Amino acid sequence: MYWDCCKPSAAWPNAAPVSAPAHSCAQDGRTRWRDHNAPSACTGGSSYTCTRYQPFSIGNVGYVFSARSNNGHRNPRKYLCGCYRITTHEQPGLVLITQVLNEGGSLSDGQFDLQIPGGGVGDFNGCVSEYNSPLDGWGQRFGGVQTVEECSSLPASLRRGCHWRFKTFDASKGLQTTSSAKRVKCPAALTDISGCVRHDDHMLAEAPEALST
Repeated sequence: MYWDCCKPSAAWPNAAPVSAPAHSCAQDGRTRWRDHNAPSACTGGSSYTCTRYQPFSIGNVGYVFSARSNNGHRNPRKYLCGCYRITTHEQPGLVLITQVLNEGGSLSDGQFDLQIPGGGVGDFNGCVSEYNSPLDGWGQRFGGVQTVEECSSLPASLRRGCHWRFKTFDASKGLQTTSSAKRVKCPAALTDISGCVRHDDHMLAEAPEALST
């Protein structure tokens, strides 16, 4: 899990064959950048992750944005803005539908890194300039906050996503191993937020759970 406040990889022009680059936002986390070439806050620029990229649930299905592994020589153009239905070994009854907006160079092959406020800033911390966060973010730099009570240390605009993590996941089991990940048609619940749809998305089947939401 991570939330580094950086501009999403999918927000750059020509990052993938898509309808439009994913949205990035100004420092307030709400105002969308119209200039897709605006540099990322994590390289000294002023383009950030939008606060609307926080995870949420509809019924029994979790909707979350993510990064995907670059290992195995995957070309990001082949997966950015794609959506996947994910199940895990640790929580077999949990179904997540994720849209990939970032590259995850440090992940193991096939892994997804879920974008959740308070999940750790990782290698880059754009949250310092956006929220005046601690240098290592909230909680641990890798792993983030460890209890739901620590969510109160986050800015008020990010606490909803932090709370979602502890409501959705069994903390004693964690969430490390992907049991299955199948590409599916992106639900509007995600693309209405990101603004990004792959050109081949219409050729895919919807996730069964998404049909009932």
